[in-house]
Amino acid sequence: MIDLDDTKFVEGQNIKNIRADILTFDPNVRFDYSISRNVFHYLTPEKQEKFINNVFDNTRFGVLLINYTFDEKERIRRRELEEILEKNTGIERHYMTHDELINLVLKNGWEIKRMHLIQSRILIIDCSLRTGSGLMMM
Repeated sequence: MIDLDDTKFVEGQNIKNIRADILTFDPNVRFDYSISRNVFHYLTPEKQEKFINNVFDNTRFGVLLINYTFDEKERIRRRELEEILEKNTGIERHYMTHDELINLVLKNGWEIKRMHLIQSRILIIDCSLRTGSGLMMM
């Protein structure tokens, strides 16, 4: 598991906390499954693609993406939220639309097995590709 705060998850028999750069992390092993939860909006569009490529390159069977996304009609509201958060935190955010995240997955050769939108904001995508050794969670 790669996480900024290694105090949130308890290490167990098959769980190990790793502090690493999610854009360049190379585990020297491919994980069976990966979970990405609310990562994309912290990355620029270029880094979003680099991140997804890295996750998919290091995953054998499937990836579960859980992200806060916007409907295309809410583009103005999304930009306003990004500006407020950047002003108050100093951290630039890049929220994706549902379609942008879906297209990023498909562009990288993954198949969407299931998709679920919760309260029109949380998009969960279950993807699979290839034919293990563990679980990578971000």
